[in-house]
Amino acid sequence: MGVEMNQDERIEQFRKMAQANPDDDLAHFALGQALSDAGRPAEAVNVLRHVLKINPGYSRAYVVMGDSQLETEDVDGAIETFQAGYAAAMSRGDLMPGLEMKQKLANLGETVSADAILQAAVEDVDVEDGREPGPGEVRCSRTKKIGKAMTDSPFTDEVGDWIVENISAESWDDWMEMSIKLINELRLDLGDKDAQRIYDEHMRDFLGVPMGLFSSHEDDKSTASDDVEDSDD
Repeated sequence: MGVEMNQDERIEQFRKMAQANPDDDLAHFALGQALSDAGRPAEAVNVLRHVLKINPGYSRAYVVMGDSQLETEDVDGAIETFQAGYAAAMSRGDLMPGLEMKQKLANLGETVSADAILQAAVEDVDVEDGREPGPGEVRCSRTKKIGKAMTDSPFTDEVGDWIVENISAESWDDWMEMSIKLINELRLDLGDKDAQRIYDEHMRDFLGVPMGLFSSHEDDKSTASDDVEDSDD
């Protein structure tokens, strides 16, 4: 059973990894996210700027950076970040973070300047090949393309059901490859609740799993973890 780290320990762990890998966007994003979670938004903004310098298409970095700018009362900076992030996300087909930033702009009394990008992304869902998925196929929510349907659910809850119904086997294989990189580069111990949360957040963003489903997914995993701990006592 893993030992849960406190926020300062997590920050220092991610800082060391970022320093050792100056061009690794994933390591730097993990540090920026940890700083934001710890209530250190000004530091988070500086780190996330570096993430976006490395990878201008890192959609989630725009979300966290904009939120951190709001925490420092830099409203104009946050608006600029959400505008740029929306355009970057929609151009890559990252609908979930794109729509999230659009809503954040609306909450600030702003409108996005890239509605055409969103409209094109939505229309592409039906244009890709002009046909409906056949037996053993699914229209993948992540790629907007028809692919092989998964034969088994990766989880025994609503998240697993959603993935089977909306994610192709090809996209799931892509996530499996990405998850190995995530675990190795961030040295995640999935027995640690914080590490599991980081892993789940990346999976949610990669696959576009609705936030509401993930709340119950995390609750189920927390309950299962508590049951294991009780059985060990």
